[in-house]
Amino acid sequence: MKITHPRIMLKADESLAAFGSCYTSSPRLSAMSTSFALWPVEEDPAPLAVDLAKTVADRLEGAVLLAGNDVVAEGVVAADDLDGGAERGLRPAKPPGALARELGPARTARLIDAIRQRQTHGVEEKKTA
Repeated sequence: MKITHPRIMLKADESLAAFGSCYTSSPRLSAMSTSFALWPVEEDPAPLAVDLAKTVADRLEGAVLLAGNDVVAEGVVAADDLDGGAERGLRPAKPPGALARELGPARTARLIDAIRQRQTHGVEEKKTA
């Protein structure tokens, strides 16, 4: 299994910080980077609780759908070409267009809106609300 070193991850976060608060590095990542520590990886991690696994899946799906929606809306790629590009470049299990069709318009819109709200309001505000 390949794992990105924390220092590389921190540099990527710092480069992306200009795009909004959702790219802000966590204090833990900064501390790991400066101490040259590696990610702790357990051989067999405990499975996530069902509700937590659903939350993680919803956020990841929402982020993929939002990115796909935005690049089509901005004219970066035609909707018909989105999945082909994603499949070649990212190799997802389901590219954004196929995922959106599977989930349906209402669920797709809810997932995208949830990610947009997190970007607009910031992660810290959500934690304290």
